[in-house]
Amino acid sequence: MEKPKNIEIRSEEIQDILGSVPSRIVRIGIGIVFCIIIFVISGTWFFKYPDIIQAKITLYTKTPPVALQAKSNGMITSLFVSENQQINKNHVVAIIENTANYNDIQILKEILDTLNYTQEFRIQRKLELGELQSAYTSFLRLCKDYMCFIKIDYHQNQIHSINSHITDQITYFNILQNQKEIKIQELNLAKEQYERDKNLFNQGIYSKLDFEQSQKKYLQEKLSYNDTESSLANIKMQINQLKHKISELNLQHLKEKQTQEIILNESIENLKSLIKNWEMKFVLKSPINGEITLTKIWSKNQNINTGETVATIIPTDNSNIIGRLEIPTTGIGKVKINQPVNIKLDNFPYMEFGLLRGTISNISLIPSSINGNTIYTAELNIPDSLISNYGEHLKFNQKMTGIAEILTDDTRLLERLLHPLKMIYHKN
Repeated sequence: MEKPKNIEIRSEEIQDILGSVPSRIVRIGIGIVFCIIIFVISGTWFFKYPDIIQAKITLYTKTPPVALQAKSNGMITSLFVSENQQINKNHVVAIIENTANYNDIQILKEILDTLNYTQEFRIQRKLELGELQSAYTSFLRLCKDYMCFIKIDYHQNQIHSINSHITDQITYFNILQNQKEIKIQELNLAKEQYERDKNLFNQGIYSKLDFEQSQKKYLQEKLSYNDTESSLANIKMQINQLKHKISELNLQHLKEKQTQEIILNESIENLKSLIKNWEMKFVLKSPINGEITLTKIWSKNQNINTGETVATIIPTDNSNIIGRLEIPTTGIGKVKINQPVNIKLDNFPYMEFGLLRGTISNISLIPSSINGNTIYTAELNIPDSLISNYGEHLKFNQKMTGIAEILTDDTRLLERLLHPLKMIYHKN
């Protein structure tokens, strides 16, 4: 079989190109292109920048404004403040219509705080306490019972009577003790006489009748002495019994006094709790020091509904300003504590007034839902002076809003270019 002939597959022009050595200019051009490619690739490694995550921000002080909300429906019967007035903590702002008299409630509070069990409890006039009246009536009855117990003092009267009896018994005991000394002497004399008469009887000098009379007298003196001893022992036993009775009466008095005081204290604590609940429902108090802004009412005799904000207390201390961030879930994993944040306030256009800067100090561990959106909350530290990057001093107002730009950790450009390839590689 005839071998195939070699076929010429390259044209004459191609052969000229492949066969010729590149000129110096071409080699330099290739080198420059290669250097540019190396420079660009190197630049993608050294050039890095952060992602920016935007979030809503609201500025507060460390102590935020407090809204006073009505806990019941009704008319404002008393208003004790005026617009923009400086007030202190626990200052009474307003009273909502109810069946109790506010001044009488204050009198009752003072009574409960200063009640002294050692003094007689007196009320000068009837108090109008509304829904607290029943508990107050029970308290008065318990006070009366306790004062009667202290005034009658049954146990102490019994103890006083027993002490008098003990004193009489001791006096009688001392008398018998003296008689005992005499009885001892009489008994000794009778015994000596008996011994003498016994010797005379044995010698036949004394008759039996005379001896028996002497013996009888001795026995009578001995019996009398023993009776005295028995009486002394009996009196000692009675005194001890009376002293034991006093101890029992003291214990009974203490127990009954403690029981009545416990019951009375329970009544006092119950009244204090009822007063606290009454104040929560009908008395609007400021929980902090600050400046009050009336939002729903401006004079008494206006109606208010449960849950409505009657006034807002603005803290006077504007130091320690913080920001509350609402961060979307997208990219939240890149947000870390101490990352810098640029703040653009709605009140101060940033192109005119500049930006504020802060750092993230805290991030919530779980998301929350606000207006149907799932977000994470974070806290931001902001310089107290509120000086922008333009050098402008921005005036602080509570609840100022704006946009926060969170600057995440820097990422190299090369890494960003490789992310799609990395995703494709791991996907396959």
